[in-house]
Order: sequence, then C-alpha cells, then structure tokens
Amino acid sequence: MDEKNLNFIRKFYGDSKVRELIIEQSKNYDYCIGAGQVLLERGWTLPVKEVEISKIEELMNEGLDIFFPIRCRDDKYLYVIWDIEYFNKKNPQFIFNRINQKQIFKWMSPALEIVEEILNSYGIKYVIDVTMSGIHVWSKISTSSEAFRKLSSEGFILSSLEKKYSLVFAGDKKRTSPIYPELGRSYNAAGKVLEFFTHKLIKKNKKLNKYKIPVTISDTPPLDKRFPFSGISSDLTQYAHPIYMRCIRAICSVHQKSLINGHFKLGPAIDIVKTKGITYHDVVNIMWDVDKAIKHFRKNFSKKKLEIPESSEGWLKAVNTYIKSDLIKRHKQW
Repeated sequence: MDEKNLNFIRKFYGDSKVRELIIEQSKNYDYCIGAGQVLLERGWTLPVKEVEISKIEELMNEGLDIFFPIRCRDDKYLYVIWDIEYFNKKNPQFIFNRINQKQIFKWMSPALEIVEEILNSYGIKYVIDVTMSGIHVWSKISTSSEAFRKLSSEGFILSSLEKKYSLVFAGDKKRTSPIYPELGRSYNAAGKVLEFFTHKLIKKNKKLNKYKIPVTISDTPPLDKRFPFSGISSDLTQYAHPIYMRCIRAICSVHQKSLINGHFKLGPAIDIVKTKGITYHDVVNIMWDVDKAIKHFRKNFSKKKLEIPESSEGWLKAVNTYIKSDLIKRHKQW
C-alpha cells in the first residue's frame, strides 16, 4: 500500500476516540474479522482474517477494515440490520469516483429519507452507518421480549438448517455454541419484515423520488428507461443465509473497497454515523477526509457511547402490522 493511504488508515485507527468506539462495539461479540489491501499484498487470495475478539487491535494495527458477526455474544439481542446501497450491474466501478459518488447520494437521498420515515412510523430506534455506497441501518431486539417471541412464531427454518444450527465445531469461531431454534426463526422472520418495509419503500420512492432512481430487492436490474442496470438495492440476501455465516462492517470502520478494486488514487474512506443536523452530502465530504472524520466522532461521541438502541416495542408494532399484510400470505405459501 502506498504511504499516503497507509498514513490515512494509521492516523484514523491511531486516534484514541476512534479506537475506543470500535473496542466498545467489540464487547458484544466473540470474534471479529479484518479485510483489506494489506492482505492482498501478502498474497492472500481471499483477503479476510478472522481472530478472537481480544485481538481486534491487531486488525486495526494491520490497517484492516473491521467486521463483526451478526450473532452477538450470549444471544442477548437479535441485531436487525437493513443494508441499502447503490448498485450498477453494467458498470460496477462507477461508484469509485468522488463526483459520481456525490451524484449517487443525491439520487438516493429521497429514498434514504423514506427509510427513516418508515422506521419512525413504528417507533423503531436505530443508528445509520453511512458506507461508501449506501447505508447500514442498525437496530436490536431483546431476546427476552415479546417482539422476539412474536418474530420466532412467524419465522421458519428448514429441518436441515435446524440440524446445522445444533452443531458445534472445534476451531470454528463461528460455531462454538449451538443456535437455538427460536433465534434461527426470529432471524428468518426479521428478513421478512424488512421485505415488508422494502415494498413500502418501493411504492413511496416511485411517488416521491424526483430523480426516479428505482428501488429493487437485492441488486435486481430494474430495466428502467433511465436506470436499466442500476438502482437502489434493499439487500436482503443476508437473511437467506444461516445467521452464523454473516458479518457486517463495524460502525466507524475504515472502508477499503476502493483500494481492493484498484482505485489507489481515490484512497480509502471511513464509515460515518449519520447524526442529527448533517445531510448525506455532508457525510460524503467527511468520509474521505481523515481529519474531518476524527473530528466528527470526537464531537458527537465525546460524552456518550456508540450504542445500538434496543427497540423491541417498535419492532413488535412492525411485526404485528406485517402479520396483517398480504405479503405474509405469500411467505406462508412458499
């Protein structure tokens, strides 16, 4: 990695507040994952390194992006993460340009505001982590709550997957303890509720988005006149996989997709928490400037932790509304 990009990453991870925020998040997990350009340069075919949580600082010291598993420690919570991002099937490299990225977020902003409106309408509390190409919306449900029990009653897992969930493998950090059926079913149902939200998002976006960039599920080309092979993806693919197989980029991690795709002059970015009073345009300007990013986190988290809000009551309202929808009939049919 060239010195400029390496210094960018070192400076960001070297900041005491940034380090504190990432380590605080790590307490919710048993292991973590690092990925980045450094591993490619070492000859790793798949640039992904998995370590126990006590070694998270080792990943930062190596200059890697940080990821956490979806499943949290002790299964006290079910994390519900809604991944929404721009995609371009014809030109995947389009995003790796500062001017293009600003245009993309301009196109997406109305839809991203609708996402917040949908969540707010149910009283769901959340954190928005802005990535290079979209957002990760984080929320969590207590596994001792009525919302969790209701999700579990509406979820479904195949008997073959339930058997896999019961297995433990020595040496596999992802499978050191069995996943009880209720957790598997509630995880499955959370994905269905997000699909319910996505159909609301698609309809509202068609009416309100003046740029008319379409929303689709999981990178499906819309074949629209203006955006035939690109759009906004409500990426629900996570929920098609076993819960132990998926991870998510840590909030305020360095983001090196640009480097991994060979855009070294563009440099790395930083995932930024969207706080009150800043726009997506503001966030895009912050994420490429290490000094602005550090200032952002120091200012907004000087006296508080970076915590995912527990929102069981909001999710209970959402589940109860989903249960009355036409979509649940399709889900049960399948």
